[in-house]
This record gives sequence, structure tokens and C-alpha cells, in this order.
Amino acid sequence: MPIIVFSGAFLFRLQYFYFMKQIFVVFFLVLLCCSCGNYPIENEPDGSQQVDATVRWAKGFDFYANNNEEGIVLYDLVNGSSELSRWARLKSGGQKKEGVHYLDSEVTIAAQSTTQMAMIEAIDGLEKLACAAYLDYIKSNAILDLVKTGEVKDISGVGEIDFEKLILCNPDLMLIYPFGYESEEKFKNAGIESVPISEYLEPHPLGRSEWIKMIGWLLQKDNEAEKIFGEIEAKYLDIAKAKNQGGPVVFTGSYSGGNWYAPGGDTFMAQFIEDAGGVYLFEDEQVNENITLPFELLYSKAIEADFWSKVVFEKGDLTLDQLAAQDQRFAKLPCFQNSNVFYCNAAETDYFGEGVMQPHLILEDLVHLLNEEDFDHHFFKPIEK
Repeated sequence: MPIIVFSGAFLFRLQYFYFMKQIFVVFFLVLLCCSCGNYPIENEPDGSQQVDATVRWAKGFDFYANNNEEGIVLYDLVNGSSELSRWARLKSGGQKKEGVHYLDSEVTIAAQSTTQMAMIEAIDGLEKLACAAYLDYIKSNAILDLVKTGEVKDISGVGEIDFEKLILCNPDLMLIYPFGYESEEKFKNAGIESVPISEYLEPHPLGRSEWIKMIGWLLQKDNEAEKIFGEIEAKYLDIAKAKNQGGPVVFTGSYSGGNWYAPGGDTFMAQFIEDAGGVYLFEDEQVNENITLPFELLYSKAIEADFWSKVVFEKGDLTLDQLAAQDQRFAKLPCFQNSNVFYCNAAETDYFGEGVMQPHLILEDLVHLLNEEDFDHHFFKPIEK
């Protein structure tokens, strides 16, 4: 039974600390982190209800409505189903209640990741983007043009957001990572409301993309977001294969400090592999975070691999010689000796922007690669021999 090796465990933490560019390379080694469904809404005000059939894949947020307000509940995807916060707009005659962040009809946004900005752009909401950080990683010409004209302010700092620039920009909301370097309290002390966005923790590729609905709600572009996600979902499901126990077994992981770190079986990369017609080697490890293996144990399993795939962030093409330089044992793998290695370079593709918003393109790459077919690649391509 063929095995594909996917070096993707580092993807989880890169989104987690993406804005900490002074240690960007370190975090890139440990990123990655798939099923659908929603957490129940806890401690709802009287008379509230979950809005029917609005969120289909994402676990980190859900909509609710009652006689007083309509809004969104955000959930803790690290520590279970507990509620992080809720955001709402009052209905006519409604009264503000404790524990809810109330928004005006119109809001402006400050963003700090390519994913957030890609979603804002997709729903034609760039006029609401007041400022953005870490524009070195942005590949959207539309956003970069707005920065050049001063319509979108650059709030990038040295290693973190420049708070003086942020305060001068004066956005209504700052989109933050709930478990990252910048704390919600820090923004609050600066007089800025911060909304925790955790799409990077979603266990399904479509769950990540579905956060466009949350961004759409913030910017009152619900219909645009629903339409766009419907198109994304249809394209993805059209390509996705039925679960195939007889398909190629896929291995993923990243090597660091003598250990091999691999995504668990409940992660979006595991779901990508399954939907591409493969069987993930660690599908029985039902966790949405990385698992750790001694390198020797990993090597004993990977020795039979037919393919190896990586995600890298570096200038230029990746070569087999560069892989061998990391650890000579890699060169002994049959997949290496047969030059059956493919990869995605996130420094040269919009992996964390377009890749999140168009997961069907990644899936299409994987389907072709698992079937060893020639194709016009979008994100993953064969390594230089």
C-alpha cells in the first residue's frame, strides 16, 4: 500500500504566531491544525436561539438571535467548547446586557493576518479595512495599492504591532488571535475592542473558509459572505473523494530536535488527505493538535513511503540536496531516492490567504499528486531533482 509523506505539522503554529515575524522561521516548524459541527451555545439569554443552518463546518463560532439582539458566539477551540466572547447588534427597542460586546451598524477593521485580509477582500469589504500589520506577507495587489495611497494604514512594528500607529488609525475593531502573543487586555487598555479570530484552529478546510461568514457579519456583508462560501463549498465537495480505506496511506510531519511532529487525526490536513482519496497514517490519533514521535519510530514507518510532501517558507525552489542537508537519513528513504517529493512554498504562493479561501485548489493538487498525474499546480509542485 503506497504511503505519501506530508510535512505539514508545522502549519498549525505558523498561523498561531504568524504576526511574530522576528521568530517566524521557528514557528514555521510546528504548524497544523478536521470534521464538522458546532458547539452548543451556553448560557444564552432567555428567548435566544441558534440561527438555523447558518454555520455548517466551522466549530469556532455560531450565530444566535433573540428578541433583543442578533449576534455571534465565539468558542474556545483549544480548551473545549467554552465561550470566548459574543458580539451583537441590538434590535429596535433592545437593551444592552452584560457579557455581550455591542457593535454599531458600521465598523472599521484592523487586521493582522493574510487570512483575515483575504476574507475582507473577498466580500468586497476593503473600504472597511482601516489598517493592517505585517504587509510583507501580503500578495494582494488591491490591498497593497490601498496601502500606497494611504487608504489603509500600515501598523507593522518591529516584531509586533506598532500600538502608536494603531491608536492613530483608530479602528473600531482589531482582529486578534485569542491564544497568541498580543492579548485582548492589551488592546482593551489602549481603548480598542478586539475580536478573537481562530480560523487557523478549525479541523476542516471548509471550517476555516467558513469564517468568511463571521467577517461578513462584522462588516454587514452577510449575503456576500454566504454566497461566496456556498461557491467554495460546492467546488470543494465536487472534488472531494469518498472515504477510501484502500487508498494510499499518507504520512505528514516535521522534524525538529530529534522528534517528529505530526498533525493528529482530527486536523484540517488529515481531512485534506482523506478528501483527496488517501488514508492518513495517524487517523486513529483523534486530536486536533500535533502528536510527537521519536524520530526512530517515525523513520521505521516512513521507510516504506512512496511520496514525501513539504510546506516550506523560503526563497527559491526546494531541492533534494537541501532536504538531505537537514538530515542524511532522509536520503535513505525510498521516496527520496525515487525523487518522489513535492512541496508548497508559502513564501511564493498565497497559501495563507488564497489557500484558505480556495481550499478546493489545494485539494485538487493533492488528488493529482496522489494519482501521479501531470497537472497545472496551484500550491504544491514536484521538487527539483
